[in-house]
Amino acid sequence: MKKEIFAGGYRFLAMTFIGVFAMTAIGLQQHHLSLNVPLNSNTLIVASIFLGLLLLAVHMKMTTYLAIQNERILINSGYHDFAKDTVDIHDMKYIYRVSQFIVAWYGCSLMVIYFRDAKGGMRHSALRERNYSPGTLKAFLSRIVKINPSIELDPEYQDFLSGTLELRSPSKNRATSVEQ
Repeated sequence: MKKEIFAGGYRFLAMTFIGVFAMTAIGLQQHHLSLNVPLNSNTLIVASIFLGLLLLAVHMKMTTYLAIQNERILINSGYHDFAKDTVDIHDMKYIYRVSQFIVAWYGCSLMVIYFRDAKGGMRHSALRERNYSPGTLKAFLSRIVKINPSIELDPEYQDFLSGTLELRSPSKNRATSVEQ
């Protein structure tokens, strides 16, 4: 059984470490850069919150991935918190890029994959672009299109694969425009 893994990026993990470091530095500055912080209930609560955030970031990094099994099945572990979506690649119809938030210019984008289910209805799975590096997204899209060339790609993804667009800004597409 051949399995190709497209792992999530380190961006969220790095941002969490930077945030925890910044909060710790601010806290130490308020205590005059002394490591002699009194060990009381407030300190333990804040330390527990910091540790929880770090563990959450590491957990998200370790469990967010895309996998292609036997050039047939896509496993998407990055959209739902506990479940993993499995999709037959040959049932995929469209891959669109939409803004994750109501305001299109704010935030990041989702890659929405539309496919036919066993009953013939249209369903979707999605992944958050910010969880993956641009190189990983490009490799993933190229591989999916190579396996199933009949998949219709969003024009933004076509431009991304051709090298004329970078995925730094959120998509101008809205979910309602895609569903029409």
